[in-house]
Amino acid sequence: LVTAVFSRTGVTRSWCSSSMMTRTVNPMSEPVLAGPGRRLAALIIDLALVVVVGFLIVLITGVVHDPEDYVNLGMTLVNGVLCAVGGYVLLNGGLLIWRGQTLGKVLLSIRIVALNGDPLPVWKHFVIRMPFFFLTYTGLTVIFLPLVFIDYLLVFRKDRRTLHDHMSGAMVVDNE
Repeated sequence: LVTAVFSRTGVTRSWCSSSMMTRTVNPMSEPVLAGPGRRLAALIIDLALVVVVGFLIVLITGVVHDPEDYVNLGMTLVNGVLCAVGGYVLLNGGLLIWRGQTLGKVLLSIRIVALNGDPLPVWKHFVIRMPFFFLTYTGLTVIFLPLVFIDYLLVFRKDRRTLHDHMSGAMVVDNE
């Protein structure tokens, strides 16, 4: 078996006995988009970890520890969300900045990149993408549930990009 690669054309030719087989190889191959199942699993892992870390922050700071704290439910929810934001940044801040991944994405070997394959600018992670995570986190409230549902339904389209992917000019791909 003899194989020759013609780099300018991206064509590989293999000769075996008297027959010749030709197949086209794209030297600048497109990244493989992450499947909806892996994206959803990464989200569930991230949600679970943020709940745990957020709860630890609540315990350490004592933000919600007295029965009086539950009288003003609105403030209790605000404190809880702020602790969740702290948990999210503690868990994922560095990973997002340096690798374009959350802990759930690291575990499932997927990452966030710009549409051209370059790393996504840091501000897009924190200004555009992160608020959608917290909409999901607080999605139990009826107000945000339709937006969260629509956002994640879009992942089943051909381009596998959610609403927050479109808004930030990003895509989630297999980690190569």
